[in-house]
Amino acid sequence: ASMSQGEPAGEHRLSTTVRARTITHVCSSGTLSTLQGTDDGRGVPFGSHADYILDDKGWPVMLLSQYAVHSKNIAERPEASLFCQLPKAQSFQQAAALSRVSITGRIVRVEQEELLTLGLAFSLVHSYAEQLLDNEQFFMVKLQPERIYFSGGFGVQAQWLDVPAYEEAKPDVLAAEVPTLLPRLNVDRQEDLYLLCRHFLNLSDVDFVRIMAVDSLGVDLRVQQGAETDEWRIAFRNAVVSPEDAKSEVTKLFQEAWEGSQGFHLY
Repeated sequence: ASMSQGEPAGEHRLSTTVRARTITHVCSSGTLSTLQGTDDGRGVPFGSHADYILDDKGWPVMLLSQYAVHSKNIAERPEASLFCQLPKAQSFQQAAALSRVSITGRIVRVEQEELLTLGLAFSLVHSYAEQLLDNEQFFMVKLQPERIYFSGGFGVQAQWLDVPAYEEAKPDVLAAEVPTLLPRLNVDRQEDLYLLCRHFLNLSDVDFVRIMAVDSLGVDLRVQQGAETDEWRIAFRNAVVSPEDAKSEVTKLFQEAWEGSQGFHLY
């Protein structure tokens, strides 16, 4: 178990591989780029919307119409990429600051023995697909990753990832909870956030503070003091294995900060 403490953002956080797998898990659609044929034979990237799910290895699985432009492009050249970006969890977030992933590789047909299972899984996420799975005009494919690029947002960490490590990774347990949890914490617990700054970060002259991210290892705070804005990480004291655990740990952080403000020191 890690000790709750304030430190510059970057410590006690998810690996970039887990963050990438979390992004592709949370997103259910992205921009599929295929190669559009040109007269000189070189081809140019053609981007289009594509809904998807992930298989067990994190490969995107898509249901495509044979008449779509991207399907015609794939028939000529199977090289493709899929770009997906976390949706805004809070209205003030800038799109450029949101984490994103690009998967580049080759489009392959879904094997016959997987069609039933993946078709059902796809229709559970994308309900319209239930009426299309038996339509001969539609077919299921996977994007087999050859390279994966992760960007944490504008001006922060970006790197190429190891594909086998991505395939073995699991999404963070809080992935589905963050969009509803973040706004609630920032609106309902605003005064408590200032206590977090004083107790864990030793910052008493804070003009503004927001929780920017929550995951199974801790929370990220953006703190403004005058003209200076910094990001800090507060780690959870205990291991988190479920959304309920994470919510409990957040509550414990607020409780500890309040007790500290009252002169109690339990740790």
